[in-house]
Amino acid sequence: MKVMFFGLILLVTAFSSVSQEIQSNGFSLTLGNGWSVVNTNKITTVAANEESEQVIILSVYIVPSVDKGAEILAEMKSYLSNLNEQLPKMELYSQLAPLDVQTSAPWELVAYSGPNEVGHLVAACLGTNKGVLMVSLEGMGSVQSAIPQLKSVLSSLNHNET
Repeated sequence: MKVMFFGLILLVTAFSSVSQEIQSNGFSLTLGNGWSVVNTNKITTVAANEESEQVIILSVYIVPSVDKGAEILAEMKSYLSNLNEQLPKMELYSQLAPLDVQTSAPWELVAYSGPNEVGHLVAACLGTNKGVLMVSLEGMGSVQSAIPQLKSVLSSLNHNET
């Protein structure tokens, strides 16, 4: 499984809809104002915020079994832990570790900083009995401000039974 998400930071000049929430496979996250959904497919929903020059990606993998879910989660953690090998200009800011705040789910978070701390990529993953989730926040600005922003979004996780 190759999870390709970095590089989606594009200049988006036209947004289809203003969204305060993104959804994928029955899971949703609240984003706040200024976000617009720019791409949706079977697994992933991408939203961009033109003002803050950021992209947030919600990916949900529905798995057929607990064993397959554990396998996908392990691959995801390995991928997130080694992104600086694939993206040499990104420096590891904080290693993949359990989120240090109270949320409704046991997220694990990793953070990377761009050259001169100009850009950031902060990502979190979670394995549940409903699927394996990954959320990433990428863009311009400092990683120090992006981490609390992503933590706030993660705390809004909701699963809608369908």
